[in-house]
Amino acid sequence: MIKRRPFHHSIYFKSKKRPITSTCAVPLDPQPTSNDHTSLFQSRVHDLLRRGLLSSAQQAIQRFIASSPTVPDAVFAIEFAAASGVDLGLGISCEILRKLVDLGEPLSAHDFYHDHLIARGIEPDSNIVNSMVICLAKLGKLDDAVKLFDRLIGSEDCVLSNAACTMILEGFYEQDKFLEAFDYFVRISDANVKLGMWIYNVLINGLCHQGYVGEAIQVFDIMCKNTGLPPTRHMFKTLFFGLCKKGWLVEAELVFEEMEVQGFFVDKDGRFEDVKSLFEIMQNEGIVPNLETYLIMVNEYCKQEDLASAFGILDQMKEMGPKPNVAIYACIIACLSKQRRISEAETVFHMMHRDGLDHD
Repeated sequence: MIKRRPFHHSIYFKSKKRPITSTCAVPLDPQPTSNDHTSLFQSRVHDLLRRGLLSSAQQAIQRFIASSPTVPDAVFAIEFAAASGVDLGLGISCEILRKLVDLGEPLSAHDFYHDHLIARGIEPDSNIVNSMVICLAKLGKLDDAVKLFDRLIGSEDCVLSNAACTMILEGFYEQDKFLEAFDYFVRISDANVKLGMWIYNVLINGLCHQGYVGEAIQVFDIMCKNTGLPPTRHMFKTLFFGLCKKGWLVEAELVFEEMEVQGFFVDKDGRFEDVKSLFEIMQNEGIVPNLETYLIMVNEYCKQEDLASAFGILDQMKEMGPKPNVAIYACIIACLSKQRRISEAETVFHMMHRDGLDHD
């Protein structure tokens, strides 16, 4: 739960507010401070105002807020601006919003946005909207954050911040709304926003877990295109098992072969462990192989002409299930025939018929 820290003596966070004008009034000195940087800031702003350089004074205030290490420091700059008759403008407003959000005061940022921007009829720019998307997401108001984000991404001068995009996707993740997250992920990717690798990892995992394997593959492809980084072992595993559960055998086998190419199954002697590694992965993940997964394993063993292991899989299936299908028998028969072990191939063929299966 986010707790709001009180702002002492802050005119900008009290219910009663006085109007702020852009006229250069006689400066009102706020309480003195021992901080040399703050004193220098005050002197600089006073000097700019005396010379009639209002825009430069606003920029100086904005820079001070941006470099403020604490909320009281940032609030002091706002009070000083008000006491000096300086209108905040979009630049200063954006900076104070960003600072409040960054320093853990999203509720105060929310109040400031409504009381000093919306209430005054100020149209927020993309920087302010980005900050408010982050603010609302941190307050747990995902629906409101999404509405603002939709408005931002639909505008002609759309400028999306990485932080705002990440907060929207993270909000969907926390609610297990991975399909909705995927829709926004595509729009964010189309806007060429760079995302962290964890965004891809969590989205692929969530989509596969909920059965949206096709969408997970799209995320995988976008990641490879946009980042240029190699996929992780965990990504490959997630996709492989997701495809197997879906019954997409051809695609699962392609993923498995790509894992070999990437060297995920190479042992210390430089040999491929292949299916043995696959079994180990499944055991570690607590996954029971289904018919499609067993077929990939048998096929891989037959490619390596390791018929002893292929027969071991066949025996395991007969004993523990699921029952082998025609495709599994056909792999073994083809491998035996290739090795000119015709008699054994015929024996397996008759075994298949005894199990009530017919080869087309």
